[in-house]
Amino acid sequence: MSWRGILIHLHIPKNAGTTLSRMVKLRLVSRPPTRLLAHSTVLGKYDVAGLDKRIDAIASLPEREQRRVRFFEAHCAFGIHERLPGPHRYMTIIREPVDRTLSVFGFCKKKGFIDANTTLDQFLDSLPENPVWQTNDAQIRYLAGERGVIDTRPVGAVDREMLELAKKRLDEMFFVGVMERFDESVVLLGRQLGWRGLAYGRSNVNRERTKPHELDYAQRELILSHNRLDTELYEHARDLLQRRIDAQGPGFAKDVDRFLSRNRRAGVVLKPIYNSLMKARKVLSRSKS
Repeated sequence: MSWRGILIHLHIPKNAGTTLSRMVKLRLVSRPPTRLLAHSTVLGKYDVAGLDKRIDAIASLPEREQRRVRFFEAHCAFGIHERLPGPHRYMTIIREPVDRTLSVFGFCKKKGFIDANTTLDQFLDSLPENPVWQTNDAQIRYLAGERGVIDTRPVGAVDREMLELAKKRLDEMFFVGVMERFDESVVLLGRQLGWRGLAYGRSNVNRERTKPHELDYAQRELILSHNRLDTELYEHARDLLQRRIDAQGPGFAKDVDRFLSRNRRAGVVLKPIYNSLMKARKVLSRSKS
């Protein structure tokens, strides 16, 4: 990576962001491998819990060390770059809103963030206390936020002005992927960064949650009513991705085929490595607390 700024991953939850981040992190600290010795700094003090504490930890580094920061990821809104040192580039993944809502709903139940008996109607009726898990035009709330703060206006209050701001910010981002076209998105990211050999193993997948095709008409319409503008944002992201792929030329499709073949093999190896790293991180976090 010849560019020397910070790659900021605006990680909108349940949009395959964990899979994306682990792939990028592994690449950043393994090439050159000496970066493994300074992985915490290179990866933006990712091991410091709490957004504000992480920002403070980076700010407290000597200027020379700050220049070593290459990556920053958080469930935060646009504008976090104003609190980080040096030049920056944003990256994010956008997801179809119905599928995303069901994923968030299932995840919150599985983790005990909401009562196990909570219905979909009840879940959508009010915003959760933690703004990270919003499902009412949530992707716009992340993209139209300021200084990293997610917009928490009431249910139904996201407006077209916010939508247009979110679209503008997507247009200006270094990388915008679409979850439903994740493999093509990864190949595009590799080309944009000049990286070869990218590979991933699926992470943080809940296979037990309700799927979109299992909804009845009323349930689907209920979710869509909470995500009318997010649906427009999603279509904009799809168009943006397609335009950027088209600009890559005819060789792009062959690169995707090669990536799919390589990643089928690599994913088998990477998935258990990711799982082991997750367990190790949890043990480390408990030892620090």
